[in-house]
Amino acid sequence: MHGRVKVRTTEEKERIMRAEKQKKAREFKDCYLLAMKMRKAGELDDKLADITKKMLYHHPDVYTLWNVRREILLSDRLSSSEELLEKALEDELALTEACLRENPKSYCVWHQREWVIERIKEPNWKKELALCQKCLELDERNFHCWDYRRFVARKAELTPTDELNFTTNKIENNFSNYSSWHYRSKLLEQLHGNRLGDAANQQVYNNEIDLVMNATFTDPSDTSTWFYQRWLLNYWKTPPQLWCIKLHKNFITVVFHKQVSSSSLKLLFKDKQDDGCQWSWQSANGKMYSPIWFVDLGDLKPENLDNFIVEFEGKSYSTSDEKTLPDSRDVSKLEEQLSNYKELIELEPSNKWAKLTVAQLMLDLDENSNYSSIISILEELIQVDPLRSNYYKDMLSKCKVKHKLNSIISDPYGFDKDTAIDLSSLDLTTLGGCESYLTFCSKIDLQCNLLSNEVLYQLYCLQQCKSLNLSQNNLTSLKSFPILHNLENLVLYPNEITDLEASDILKKHATKKLVITGHSDEELTKNEMKK
Repeated sequence: MHGRVKVRTTEEKERIMRAEKQKKAREFKDCYLLAMKMRKAGELDDKLADITKKMLYHHPDVYTLWNVRREILLSDRLSSSEELLEKALEDELALTEACLRENPKSYCVWHQREWVIERIKEPNWKKELALCQKCLELDERNFHCWDYRRFVARKAELTPTDELNFTTNKIENNFSNYSSWHYRSKLLEQLHGNRLGDAANQQVYNNEIDLVMNATFTDPSDTSTWFYQRWLLNYWKTPPQLWCIKLHKNFITVVFHKQVSSSSLKLLFKDKQDDGCQWSWQSANGKMYSPIWFVDLGDLKPENLDNFIVEFEGKSYSTSDEKTLPDSRDVSKLEEQLSNYKELIELEPSNKWAKLTVAQLMLDLDENSNYSSIISILEELIQVDPLRSNYYKDMLSKCKVKHKLNSIISDPYGFDKDTAIDLSSLDLTTLGGCESYLTFCSKIDLQCNLLSNEVLYQLYCLQQCKSLNLSQNNLTSLKSFPILHNLENLVLYPNEITDLEASDILKKHATKKLVITGHSDEELTKNEMKK
């Protein structure tokens, strides 16, 4: 039929497209092999620069080609002439800008641009900021561009306050901008250090709370604002302080509310000017950061701690000091948040973030009086958000343990060396970071819980425990079981643990007679193991 346009079938189109792709692939392969051959021969000239330039226009994520171009820029041919080098660097910036139009999220291109701009004598920082602005207008979540902008802001010596205002504008334009929130958190750390919540910065805290609360109410389903809100609540807490100091035999043990380093921890005599360097602090977990640190006094065997002072971060502590962890935040502001998020739950009954925040605020404000409400919310979250049920179960466990240990946490000197703690039948999946409060307990009952192999390492805190009951948990292996130097009786059965596994525990505790028992009154001791 003359005059009619032939319409290709789908199969014909696919065949033509495959042929074109294969042709481009062959061309790229040929060019790449030629470029590598010239590179190996040391031919770092304009021809090689043109070949790699054409390839990068269409394939900007081939990092090897950018490395070749760096070698060209560093070659003697260009480095010998300042004028030629500056022009080549400017051309490289133009190339990276063209490649960013094709792929604004290319790691390779942004890295190359940063490498080039650092070698230009007088960079045009305004132009770089304008480029970032363009890219962020196209995609406000382009974290590659955010990283580059932070680099430019640092080099251009923009103040943290200017950058904080920039993030405010971006957030007000679109609350769903995780990169802006993240950058904002780093800027607040720069401006206010680790004491964001002290009296001098209280208004800053209040303003941040209002900003993020407005964002969460505007879009309750957006995760970025909720993550920032959680960071804000946690970061504004008072830094970790010492919880308890105790003398046991010739060991002085100090326990903190959170993990700390020993770099600013000292043990001093009250009546001497001593730098405390003759004693070496040891962590209970064998790591650089630990909630528990102890000192072996060696031949020195004092009857009490009256002659000692523990110093941490420049502050001195004795056994008579109050060591509860104060909260420097404005409680009225926390109560205002709690009230508002309860209203949000009424408006958005299925919003898991609002429920979780309410539970967290209740924990922060008054865990004991809100205990039943917190448990109820967390149990509800397990049903509402089953994909994260393990997270909520761990949070539940922490809440239950803290509730059981409330009297000990509030008064660490109110219990003696024979204190027994019953944490049985609580469906615990973890000790939830509360294990350090069990440091001085001699008898601990953890039977009939849901503890698994993965949380056994948390028992490292139980260095003064003599009797430990782990029966009827979800234990199948004891590989992570720590050495507990004072342990005398360990109840393991029933669990899915073999006698061979139990024998390994005995070998670990070879310097101490340890009896492993079960509900059947069977015992496994070192002597029986030798037989």
